Amino acid sequence: MSMLMVAVLLLAVHLHKNHGAGPRPYIFSVLSLSLLLLNVLLFIIMLFTVVPDIVDRLFFPYGSIVCGMGIIATFFEVRNNKIFALATATVTLNSLLVLLLVLAISGM
Repeated sequence: MSMLMVAVLLLAVHLHKNHGAGPRPYIFSVLSLSLLLLNVLLFIIMLFTVVPDIVDRLFFPYGSIVCGMGIIATFFEVRNNKIFALATATVTLNSLLVLLLVLAISGM
């Protein structure tokens, strides 16, 4: 899953290099992508396993809200800046899959 994320982000960099930056992304899209990357960073450094009480109160609500914001930002950004929409959609999809996987494992 992380290899897919890296491949799509490299594709976005390649498209940016060949076709230019295009219009500036919306502020909501930038905020959404930064919160998604913060969520991925917190998951990578395993903050949620170090502090297990946080998982039920913070990880699922925060992750679901941020994934929802990412989906909305992707739909708004497709018409404005396709490269940024591709990057946002990739990170959103991976975060949503990890969130659903953790939810399924914790429900067992």
